[in-house]
Amino acid sequence: HVTKSFQIVPRPLKKVIAKPQVLRKAAATPTATNRDLLAFGVPALALWIAGPVLTLIDTAAVGRYSAESALDIASLGPATSLCDAAGYMFAFLNVAATNLLAASSEEERSAVAGRGVVWAVACGLTTTVLLRAGCGLILKVFIGSASSSVIERSKVYVKVRALGMVFVLLGNVLTASLLGAKD
Repeated sequence: HVTKSFQIVPRPLKKVIAKPQVLRKAAATPTATNRDLLAFGVPALALWIAGPVLTLIDTAAVGRYSAESALDIASLGPATSLCDAAGYMFAFLNVAATNLLAASSEEERSAVAGRGVVWAVACGLTTTVLLRAGCGLILKVFIGSASSSVIERSKVYVKVRALGMVFVLLGNVLTASLLGAKD
């Protein structure tokens, strides 16, 4: 026997559906079509696979054009891990840009996107400086100090790829902003 305090539906469903405000709210809520989901999902997917695709392209180029390809490819492993991890540390910018733009009004959108751009550039510049200055120490932790030739080659790669960190974060935030604005 179920008492009234333990009932799952405390009042008849008919009364809830019959309320005009519930009907208006249900009619105002748009339903997502497959096309809408694809329009949102494809750019979101591109946002997350850009880094790994860049790593694959780098590996292919080094393997094809390097005189000492085995050592150079071995150097790419820790270097790409470091660069990818540095970019992933700022994934919160993407999430914040998407959520804040989705929740903002038309008038607020440019200001919200502008703040995201400022944060992306600031974080990108800081990360570039830190990676270029500290990559030797970080790579020694990743690799160990016994592999000095791998560390030296990895440092060169990290210093070059770190120059693009501003553009990586900026591209991520702008893509996330467009997703949040459903544009």
